[in-house]
Amino acid sequence: MKLLYYQTLIGGLFFFIIACVHYIPAFAEYKEKSEWFLNVQYINADGLSHAGYRDFALVASSFAVILLVRSLVQLLLFAYASHRHNLPLKSLIRFTEQGWSFIYYGSTAFYGWKLLYQQPYGWDAASLWVDFPHYYIDPRVKQYYLFIFGHWISQIAIIHLEERRSDHYQMLTHHFVTCALVWGSYSYGYTRIGHLVMIMMDFVDSWLAIAKCSKYLNMPKVLTDSLFAAFIFTWILFRHFVYMYEMLYGMIYAPALLEGKCAYDAAGKAVLCYSQTAHRVCAVLTIALQIITLIWLWMIIKVVLRVVNGQGAADTRSDEE
Repeated sequence: MKLLYYQTLIGGLFFFIIACVHYIPAFAEYKEKSEWFLNVQYINADGLSHAGYRDFALVASSFAVILLVRSLVQLLLFAYASHRHNLPLKSLIRFTEQGWSFIYYGSTAFYGWKLLYQQPYGWDAASLWVDFPHYYIDPRVKQYYLFIFGHWISQIAIIHLEERRSDHYQMLTHHFVTCALVWGSYSYGYTRIGHLVMIMMDFVDSWLAIAKCSKYLNMPKVLTDSLFAAFIFTWILFRHFVYMYEMLYGMIYAPALLEGKCAYDAAGKAVLCYSQTAHRVCAVLTIALQIITLIWLWMIIKVVLRVVNGQGAADTRSDEE
């Protein structure tokens, strides 16, 4: 409940400040800058956008919006589950957390997938590096990117407020690595491969969340285990096979194609060029992320063994730490 209080407070305070700036004459001088928190900035004559310091404002507003919406959704889910299901308080809280996760990850995966098919690139690894670096991008992709970044910053805050689990430091490391990858890929023009990775990660997480919801609501065992099986399939396919295929292409084949490539502004000045150092840093971070997911894969395998032994799917992380 403490977490819900802080989420609502931060999100509500943000909207209160924005409303004051927009509707109270005394704050009129700040109205122009408040637009930074509401709309994509740096859109050029071609309708494309690039990175800049004002983007931090949209990240901050995404952070606040996510916290507020998360708290409201959790309250609604808590009211529903407490009315329809006779569950212990801890199970109710876990259900609201996973219910929000399913709604969030399902929505971002669906939108990201839809947005992908409106772009000049797709799942083909080679298409991700055409016309690199991608300094000028679709404003919708930029907004999607910054919204995701705001989410992961909120995850770092939430993990310190919620009840600590046995994998606290693994999760914290994952969140920091993810934030570094999101912002680094955005700043250095790696948004195409970043877009793909975001879809893969969120799609898999949505299956995990709905499987956990089924578990906490004490749904039939066959349903819970079937959802968990779907989660395992998508996890292995996207987080290991597809992820590593895209990453290995980027690490092994892409550098030879990118050397000396730059993006230019309207005046013909180079504004972003390929950096071998930045490419290597991104490679190290992607490998670190894969190591963390391999650790979690081992935890998943332990749950599979429980299912095979007839014990049913269960979260191997401790709820008591």
